[in-house]
Amino acid sequence: MAALLALLSLVGCEQNITLIVSGGGDSGPADSGSSGPEPCSDAVEYLGDLRGPEGGEDLCEAGGARAITGELEISSAARDLAGLGCVCEVRGDLLLVGNEGLTVLAGLEGLSLVGGDLHLVGNPLLQDLSALGGLVSVGGDLHLESEALLRDLDGLDQLQAVGGSLSLLDNERLTSVEALSSLRTLGGSLVIEGGALGSLAGLGGLAALGGGLVIARSALADLSGLEGLSELSGSLLIEDNPELERLDGLGGLRRIGDDLTLRRNNALINLTALHGVEEVGGNLTVSDNRSLPAAAVEALIEAIGEDSVGGTVTAGGNGP
Repeated sequence: MAALLALLSLVGCEQNITLIVSGGGDSGPADSGSSGPEPCSDAVEYLGDLRGPEGGEDLCEAGGARAITGELEISSAARDLAGLGCVCEVRGDLLLVGNEGLTVLAGLEGLSLVGGDLHLVGNPLLQDLSALGGLVSVGGDLHLESEALLRDLDGLDQLQAVGGSLSLLDNERLTSVEALSSLRTLGGSLVIEGGALGSLAGLGGLAALGGGLVIARSALADLSGLEGLSELSGSLLIEDNPELERLDGLGGLRRIGDDLTLRRNNALINLTALHGVEEVGGNLTVSDNRSLPAAAVEALIEAIGEDSVGGTVTAGGNGP
C-alpha cells in the first residue's frame, strides 16, 4: 500500500491537515477517523492537495477527511479508488490521468461536487462512470480525452451545472452523451473533437453557452440534440467533419457573440438551420466545403444580413 505521511496542526477546534500520498512501503493509518461518510454539510475539511498513485487508500481513516479543500490527483498507477468512499467534495481540481489499470471509478460514489476542473484523460481501460452518479456540479471544466473504452457517460445523469467548458476529445468509442440530459448550465464552451460520437442527444437542456461551440473532426451527420440552444457568447466553429451533411439542431440559434466559421466539411450540403441567426459579433466565414452549393452560402449570408455581422464576410472554395 502507498506510504502515508500526515502533518496535523491543531488550532483550537480546527484541524489543519496536509497529506501527501507517494509510492513506497506499507504503512498503517495515521488515525482511525469515523466509521463512514457524513453529509457534506457536516464534512470534516481536509486542507490541501492530495496526490497518490494508489488513490490515497487511507484517506478516510487518517483524520476522518470528507471534503478536500485543494486538488485531488490520481495518476499513473491507480487500479481502484476504494479508499475515497468518504469524500463528498473536492473543492479544487479532480484529475484522473494515465491510470493504466483503472477500469471503473468505484470509490467516488459519495462525490457530489467538484469545485475546480474534472479531468479524465488517457485511462486506457476505463469503461464505466457509474460511480459518479451523485455528482451534481463541476465548478470548472469537465474534460474527457482519449478514454479508449468509454462508450457512454452513464453516471453523469445528475450533473446539472459545469462552470467552465465541456470538452470531449478523441474518445474513440464514445457514441452517446444522453446521460447529460440534466445539464442546464455551461459557463464555457462545448467542444466536440474527434471520436465516434454520432449524436448529441442529451444536450437539449442547454439554452445558452458562456463560451462557444466547437465541432471538429467528428463522426456527426447533423447536430440534432442542440435544439434548445439560442445563444453563444463565443464563436461557432464547425470544421473538418467528413460526414456532416446538415446543421439540423441549430435551428433555435439566434445570437453568436464572436465568429461564425464553417470550413472543410466536405459532405455539408445545407445551411438552412442557421437562417434564424440574427447577430454574429465577429467574422462570418464559409470556406472549402466542397459539396456545399454556392447558392446555399449566398442564402445564409442573405438570411443573416451583412449588417448583422460585426466583422468581415468571407466565402470561397465551396461547391458550384
